[in-house]
Amino acid sequence: MRTQRIARIAGVLALLTVGACNNDTPATPTQPDAINLTGRWRGDIIYSGSGATMQWTLTQNGSAVTGDVLLTLPSGSVLLNGKLTGTLTQTTMPITIAVPAGGIPARPSCTGTIAATMYYNPLAVPTLNGLLSVTQSTCPIDLAAQTGLTVARIGS
Repeated sequence: MRTQRIARIAGVLALLTVGACNNDTPATPTQPDAINLTGRWRGDIIYSGSGATMQWTLTQNGSAVTGDVLLTLPSGSVLLNGKLTGTLTQTTMPITIAVPAGGIPARPSCTGTIAATMYYNPLAVPTLNGLLSVTQSTCPIDLAAQTGLTVARIGS
């Protein structure tokens, strides 16, 4: 009986030893792909009660994002030109669009600033979405107080 007991204990120890020798270390989790916003982005927006298209041409350097903003009517008429600056933190990017004198062809002396917090969504076609607000203007800009905008990456 004592021999059987010793044999059982030895068997259990052998199983534990085999299990302990298994070196299946879990793989290190992979980091998500870094977000790269460099490129062209476009979306539809309501401006002055009509449909318009906003296009961004962005360059990203680290977390800093800069670029040109163009707002046009479907006919191609330019409504607004501006410069975008933003800082990407994870998937959130507060932005400012500065509209210089001459940036609104219909009102060349007008200047202003539009701000938003944009949120990155890594869909099959990545998007940025948020609510635009005019934060400063020397003349009326025909953009509603909280104008929703979703821009999608175009091209590669």
